[in-house]
Amino acid sequence: MNTLHKLIIFPLIVLLISACNALNAQSLTGNQANSSSDKCPDKPTGSLNINKVEKIQLSSQPVTKSAQVQAGQYLGYTFTAESGQKLNRETKENICIWVYAPDNQIITGKDLLQRGRYIIQVTAPQGYTAFDLKLSLESPATSNSSSDDTNKQIATSPPSATESSSVNTNIPISRTESLPATTNNTSRPSPEKVVEDYFVKINNKEFLDAWNILTTQAQDNKQYHPNGFNSFLEWYRDTVDYVNIQNIALVQSNQDVATVNFRSRYNVKYGKIVPVNLMFYMRWNEEKQNWAINRIQVLK
Repeated sequence: MNTLHKLIIFPLIVLLISACNALNAQSLTGNQANSSSDKCPDKPTGSLNINKVEKIQLSSQPVTKSAQVQAGQYLGYTFTAESGQKLNRETKENICIWVYAPDNQIITGKDLLQRGRYIIQVTAPQGYTAFDLKLSLESPATSNSSSDDTNKQIATSPPSATESSSVNTNIPISRTESLPATTNNTSRPSPEKVVEDYFVKINNKEFLDAWNILTTQAQDNKQYHPNGFNSFLEWYRDTVDYVNIQNIALVQSNQDVATVNFRSRYNVKYGKIVPVNLMFYMRWNEEKQNWAINRIQVLK
C-alpha cells in the first residue's frame, strides 16, 4: 500500500507545484502589465475628435476644467497664446496630458514659443478617471520703465542674424511697414492684423465671423465659393484642420487699398500638411471704419 500511495501522491504534488508556478508567473506578468499601463506614452496613440475639443480662454487667473475620461478616449481644450508666455497646469489625478503647439508639435515644458492656437489633449492611462485640471497663462515679467519700448521693438523688428538660431521660424514674423500717418487713420487696424484675425477666427471655428471679413465681391467669387458660405464651410470646417501662420507681410497700402502677402501651412484632415501662399487685396470701408478682404489670389 505504501508503494501505491507514493505512486499516486507524488504525481499529484508535481501537478500542484506546476500549477502554483504558473499562477505566480501569471500574477507577476499581470502586475507588470498594470504597472506599465500606468505610464503615459510620449504621444497619444489615438486621434482627438473635434467635437470633444472645448475652446477656453486662459489668463493669469487659473481656470479649472473638471471632467471624466476613459483610457483610449480623449478630451481636448484649445486656447490661444502669445509667444513668450508660459502654460501652468496642475492636477492631482493620474491622467495623461499632451500639449500641441500651433505647428502641431508636442511641447514638454511650460514655455510657449509660438503665437497661435494650442491644443491640450487628455486621457486616462487606464480605466475611468475623474479629474480637475487647473490651467493658467503666465506672461513674461517686464519692468514698467522699459516694457513699452521693448514691446515696440519686438513688434517692429524681425529676428536678427544672431537670434535666428534660437527663434522658432514658425512664429509669424513682425511687420516692418505701416500705413501713412494721417489725421484719419491713427486708429486704423493694420491690414496685416486683419488678415491674421481672419485666420484666427477660422482656427477658432468662428466661420461666420471670418466670412464677414470678406467683401460681397469676395463672397460671390464663384471660383472659390461656388455655393457661397456652404463652400467656405466645406473647405475650412470639413477639410482644413487648422492654418499655421508662418509670415504676414504688407506689400503696399494707401488710404483706400492694401496688399498683403501671406505664407502658411494648411493642416488638413488625416494628417496632411500643405504649404499655401496667398496674396490678399484689401479695401478700406469708410462707413464701417475697417479693412475688408476684397480678393484673394493663390500664389504658385
